[in-house]
Parts: sequence; structure tokens; C-alpha cells
Amino acid sequence: MKKILNNILISKSIFAFDFDGVVVNSMYLKGKIFAKIFNVNNYNKKKIITYHLLNGSMKRRKKIQYIAENILKLKMSNSTRRIFMINKENEFKRIYSDQLSQIKLVKGIKNYFKLIKKNKGDIYIVSSAPIREINLICKLNLLNSYITKIYDTKISKIEALKKIHKMKNISKKNIIYFGDSLSDLKVSNFLKIDFCALLTNSKSGLNIKINLLKINDFR
Repeated sequence: MKKILNNILISKSIFAFDFDGVVVNSMYLKGKIFAKIFNVNNYNKKKIITYHLLNGSMKRRKKIQYIAENILKLKMSNSTRRIFMINKENEFKRIYSDQLSQIKLVKGIKNYFKLIKKNKGDIYIVSSAPIREINLICKLNLLNSYITKIYDTKISKIEALKKIHKMKNISKKNIIYFGDSLSDLKVSNFLKIDFCALLTNSKSGLNIKINLLKINDFR
């Protein structure tokens, strides 16, 4: 892994990172919170957590809607659904915010950020998480000074990476995206930029992909 990371370090100048499961080990915690806001039994809890892990990059509201309608089979009118979604999103945000200080960084990430900056590289966060949560976690872990810009749930990952490429006006060969889901890989393949898989999510399916850069962490 160290050889892979060193090779990336010297061959790239733009380093884009997904957040959950890549910078911080928060995927399983978020899965548990999705289950908690619906107050489900153990059977449905496992189904919800598995669904969340299989769809790591999906926006929060879409996950809540899918869980409600397809896993729990809840029946709601359009007006009821809107209020329900807002309430569940707010409940998720409140529970998650209370636990931010307990979330651990992926091992070695802070030191890798330091090496990137020492090597004159630029670091971008490209995530489907809300920017407020990303900023708070980065502040708690003293990461803000390393990050050039954060792109959050307000923009798609494809559009964010396109913006970075256009803004920096460099070859795509100089860009790499670190992600922990198949959807992250699809984004990179669509844009024809290099991808490095974090194997922090056992349900992602990335571990069985061949001809793919893979790391367990940043040590």
C-alpha cells in the first residue's frame, strides 16, 4: 500500500477524496442512524444498514425515501411524504451531530494530506454529505488547512470533478479520485480519471474488482 500511495503522490497534482469511508470511518455509524430514525426491529435494521453500505454515495434524502417506501413499505400521501422526509432528515442530522466527536479518521489520512501539501498538490473533498457536517469534522480533526475546496451534496460528484478539472486546466492524467463505492468508481470511469479504492466498506464490491488500485487505509 505504501508503494501505491507513494506512486500516486509523485504522479498526481490534484487529489480528490470522497468523505465518508475515505477520510473518516463513518459509514457503519450512518447505517445505524438510518435504522435508528425508523425505530425498526433487528431484521429490518440489518436490511437498512446493508442497503446504506451498498449505496454509499447516494444522497441522504433518497436513502430515507427508499427505506420508507421499499424496505418498510410505508404508505403516505404526497403531502405527508414531504413532511415525513424533512422530519427524518432533521432527526438523522441531530443524532449524527451529537456523535461527530466520536468519529475517527481513516488511518494515515492526515499524514497523507501533509505529504500532498508538501509536494505542492491540491486536495479537494467531493462528497454527497452536507458541507456543514464535513466542515465540523474537518475542524475537529484539524484538517481544514490542507483542503483547497469542499464540494458537497448540492452538486453531483461528476459536476464537481468537472469543475476542478476546468478550473485547474491540467491533464486528467494528473487527477485522482479516492472513493469507497462502486458509484465512485463509475464517476471516475465516466470522466476518465484515475481511481483509488478504499476498502473500508465490506459491502462495496470494490475488493473483487481487478486492475484497480486498492488500499485499506493511508498508512
